[in-house]
Amino acid sequence: MQLEYLVNLVFCIVIVALALIENRRLKAGDILLIGLGFALFGVSHLVRLLEGAGDYKVADIAWLNSLLIAVRICGYSSVVAALIVRMRRPAG
Repeated sequence: MQLEYLVNLVFCIVIVALALIENRRLKAGDILLIGLGFALFGVSHLVRLLEGAGDYKVADIAWLNSLLIAVRICGYSSVVAALIVRMRRPAG
């Protein structure tokens, strides 16, 4: 299971880096929102990776489990907001 979190974390880092690079080129806030969403997903994956290296289980710590759920909800909300902004932009 740890390999899954590591792979997801690496992809999150790549997506955040690409979003930052593309934002410098286009100056588009929606791209930054997507990067923010994946940065939040990356935090969640990092905590899960550290769980494997540490002495704790996220499921056993109620406040941490709730916090990770909130972080993921914020991540998804950020990506959804970016897509809505992009869809409302006139074509062309």
